[in-house]
Amino acid sequence: MVYSNWVDVDGKYHVLFGYENDHLYNVLTKEDPFPDLFLKEYIDKYVTSESACIDVGANLGYVSLYLAKKAKF
Repeated sequence: MVYSNWVDVDGKYHVLFGYENDHLYNVLTKEDPFPDLFLKEYIDKYVTSESACIDVGANLGYVSLYLAKKAKF
């Protein structure tokens, strides 16, 4: 069964879909909306509004959403 839940990614809400046994889905919807704190800190430090970013291998897309908010492309 596929589940959906609202997740706050840096002040904006998005719907995530996942399975009950999907570890990352459970972390994002029940614990921390951005579980890779080291990655968020790296993005905050190096990505600017003039940056162009590509998220290769996206799973649920929380990194893509965060990059889209920070970068131009």
